[in-house]
Amino acid sequence: MPTGIYRRTKEHKEKISKALKDKLPKNFINFQRQGHEANRRKQGETKPNWKGDNVGYGGLHSWLRRKLGIPRKCERCGTTKAKRYEWSNISRKYKRDLSDWIRLCASCHRKEGYKRGEYVTWNKGKKTGIVPKTAIKKGQHLSRATEFKKGMIPRNKYLETKICITCSNLFQPREAKRKYCSQKCYWTSMQKVKET
Repeated sequence: MPTGIYRRTKEHKEKISKALKDKLPKNFINFQRQGHEANRRKQGETKPNWKGDNVGYGGLHSWLRRKLGIPRKCERCGTTKAKRYEWSNISRKYKRDLSDWIRLCASCHRKEGYKRGEYVTWNKGKKTGIVPKTAIKKGQHLSRATEFKKGMIPRNKYLETKICITCSNLFQPREAKRKYCSQKCYWTSMQKVKET
């Protein structure tokens, strides 16, 4: 029957609740309480998923946070204004020994890691494959005097040198559309157009 059409009286509601109570086990409420208390009692080594010292990195750090809390001060530099604090293992064996951990800010933690040789710079002693750009300094134009050093390849090597429309100097264009050697030449040509 659709709901909302028939009004249920007290007698009707009592019949429904009695029928439901008969279906549940007699000690259901006690059984439910015992289950919750048993789950609360199981912590640490009593839990079925406990791994002991075979725990992984994430599990060990979550155990640390439960036992020691979230670090708020660096024990090396003493700062409390860092954005991030981390637990650092002293012996590097990652065991469940609370005295083997110290609180460090991210900066001190990285510095310590570099000292121990845990981190290696990504390009130390390797060729990066990045081609060095030209040896031209800011404000200099490309000419035979400021030509590329040995081994340097210009990005625009396929473009030929052009003559600037304004000052009629030779220049190496960065892209094929370029007609002026510098912005200064471009703006002087724009001023000439406005005057005429």
